[in-house]
Amino acid sequence: MAEKMMKVRELVISYGKNYLEVEEKTMRSPLDVANAFFPICDLLPDEHGFVLMLNAKNKMLGYEEFSHGNLTSALVHSRNVFRAAIMKNAAAIIFIHNHPSGNPDPSTDDMDLSNRLVQAGDILGIRVLDCIIIGQGCYVSLKQRGII
Repeated sequence: MAEKMMKVRELVISYGKNYLEVEEKTMRSPLDVANAFFPICDLLPDEHGFVLMLNAKNKMLGYEEFSHGNLTSALVHSRNVFRAAIMKNAAAIIFIHNHPSGNPDPSTDDMDLSNRLVQAGDILGIRVLDCIIIGQGCYVSLKQRGII
């Protein structure tokens, strides 16, 4: 009996055309991260999720938008958050998402997701340094609030 052949695609990693302009320094605080993402998030009418990938010295390796939701929510799976970080060999990540309402206060879902991401990061050996919610000109760091 002849075996069926199947096609398997090659995985190719490429850089997108979008970029952040940041000072050439380490990300030292949630404010540094928020300032980098304000120009992007302030223009978004829907919820978007981003992962910022960092090396062992907290220098940016890159970022990826991995989720685009609707006005009040976005579907986020841990595997999508960590996929690019694994491929970039990141030592740590910061999860960022926006609240189009302008109010960055975390919902119960935001807090639950953040804790799941920390657990997944522990298993994968990739530290989750923070989860930051961007509002209109303001932000909330779940690390600063003691949530993660």
